[in-house]
Amino acid sequence: MNACLCLATGDFDRPVLQRYLAAVGGIYWGLILTCAGLFPEHKFSIMSNSYSALGSYDQDNNPQWWWLFSIAMTFWGIAMVPVVFYNFRRLATISVRAAGIGASFMMLGALGISLVGFFPDAYGMTFGNYEIRGIHKYVALIGAGGYVLSAIWFGVMLVTDARKVAFSGEYGDFDHKRLVPPYVISGGVFGTGLYFLFRWEFVYANMKAAAIAAGQPIPGHFGAALNTRYSFPLWENLAVCSLFIFIVWFALALPEEVPLGERY
Repeated sequence: MNACLCLATGDFDRPVLQRYLAAVGGIYWGLILTCAGLFPEHKFSIMSNSYSALGSYDQDNNPQWWWLFSIAMTFWGIAMVPVVFYNFRRLATISVRAAGIGASFMMLGALGISLVGFFPDAYGMTFGNYEIRGIHKYVALIGAGGYVLSAIWFGVMLVTDARKVAFSGEYGDFDHKRLVPPYVISGGVFGTGLYFLFRWEFVYANMKAAAIAAGQPIPGHFGAALNTRYSFPLWENLAVCSLFIFIVWFALALPEEVPLGERY
């Protein structure tokens, strides 16, 4: 009972964390890859299908195996709760209040991700006066937004603390450099994606103007970008993968033993 309580509240050491995250990653990606492999006619592609298409029971998406995606997303959200507490315990040595705010953002992200499993990206069903697909967009935004805000908040905490350490020299046992790689990699994916999606607006405008001048049909804004580097599904899929990697890498990079006391 005590072991379960320690696990649920993130009160465990790095070896346990490593095993826990390996199990979570294996279960989550096992479900996702199975779902992608069972996609009708094995035609799921990150270049043209959104990540949420895996969990859509619409006939042109994944009407038979969509529930695997729902299980995976609900599991991901719930499984991150101990990680939220683990991060809080490690970062509270910098500031209990700041760590609590960051953990709250991350918990919000976990909640949103879990709710994605309950509200698939599909037409036809309603929840109260709202269509399920509409709710899906909101909870997905909450999930992604919560995780991203927590990453930014923790990043600001770490930069601020690193500056204080550099000037005071009193604390040297919190290795900030170990936490740089996950930010660089995930930031690179998000930044590159935003660049190409922003660039697409200009590319599409030229494409549209050329089609009008030639008297040809004007291609759709979304469809014309599919299977190119400007594809929204491409960067959405890569963003989800990089977000999962960031969460795992960040937790593993935190110091196993932290000094007592709060720095600010």
